[in-house]
Amino acid sequence: MVQLFRSRILSRCRMPDPFRRFDPARAKTVARWVWLNLLVTLALLFSVNTITGAVLAWVERPGGLAGDNRWKLPVYEGNREYARVVFEEFRSTTVSYRPFVGWRRDPFEGVTLRIDTQGRRRTVDPDPSRPKVGSVYFFGGSAMWGTGSDDAHTIPSLFARLEPRYAVENYAETAWNSRQGLDQLVTLYALGHRPDVVVFYDGANDVYHQCTRLTDVVPGHARVNYLREAAKHGRSVGLLRALRALFLEHLIALSAEIQKLEFFRKARGECSTFDCPCDEKKTDLIAQNLLANWQMAKILVEAHGGRFLPVLQPVAFEGRPYTKHLGSRLEKPFGIRPTFRLVYEKIRERLASHPIRSSVLDLTGTFDGDRPFYIDFCHVSPEGNAIVARKIFEHLHASAPKK
Repeated sequence: MVQLFRSRILSRCRMPDPFRRFDPARAKTVARWVWLNLLVTLALLFSVNTITGAVLAWVERPGGLAGDNRWKLPVYEGNREYARVVFEEFRSTTVSYRPFVGWRRDPFEGVTLRIDTQGRRRTVDPDPSRPKVGSVYFFGGSAMWGTGSDDAHTIPSLFARLEPRYAVENYAETAWNSRQGLDQLVTLYALGHRPDVVVFYDGANDVYHQCTRLTDVVPGHARVNYLREAAKHGRSVGLLRALRALFLEHLIALSAEIQKLEFFRKARGECSTFDCPCDEKKTDLIAQNLLANWQMAKILVEAHGGRFLPVLQPVAFEGRPYTKHLGSRLEKPFGIRPTFRLVYEKIRERLASHPIRSSVLDLTGTFDGDRPFYIDFCHVSPEGNAIVARKIFEHLHASAPKK
């Protein structure tokens, strides 16, 4: 009677009978199906991830639908094939972690680009046999590093042509901001370097990589979240990275690219990409930190007998430069123009009463006119680099101490 009652209750509730004997054969069948479904799911993820990666690589290749086609711009007219090689070699470089500064490029040997074992891009010396009377060190982000130009047409190399008496070194790195330049400078002094002149060329990365919503701390840099996750996961990060690369890497990349579409950015609102226009405190802190980094670098350089020149970097949203050739790409990501105008205005506002003000060279109006120099919002053509190099050279000579 009890057995009959129990069976009726279980059948009505559709519950498994807890008193039923364990069936090894049934359990084995269930386990087999679970494993089979898991393997099928992983195989599908791997296949879709691999196919997505191949499609993204094809789309983003030089000349592809979403590839880096800056070599086609009018500023490279008459030399486009060489410019294409410049960008292809740039895409072929890799970076590695470096203490304090975050990252540096790995050694590279190409036709248009050479990087030494210290991560420094080659500066072309026009007269290497000539004895040098001093040294000039340049710091900054990718604009100073030389994105869009070969080794001979970076700002440091073009400055070396104008001042062949000095040994010129390029200590800039892509995506670095003023704080990373300061950290690199401290390291060099600790290693015994004593440059006669130090030039900091900043502004673009201080704004771009710190105003983004992804950076939630100031001072910060372009890879804050990446390094934070690596530190958090510790030893497990290698396994997690491998699993992600196998099954999710390209799907996540595709999702990120979709989220970058203007439709989605505008739908999320004015501060969907850059939050400085909605965060006055963050805006002020970024401007304050830029000037503080310059001031600390100045104190450090002058304490070691050198001269320090901070340069406020030109960007396409300041002044009246010709930018029609860039079309709508100049306004991407959404909100970039008002963000730069806001922070640069705050920099000038703070600079007016800052101790560093008399030392700063403001080059934001350098490319005003009807000729194209910009290849995006902050990088310029080799001809543009030559103009910047000359302005820095002339300023250093005009402000040199009288002997």
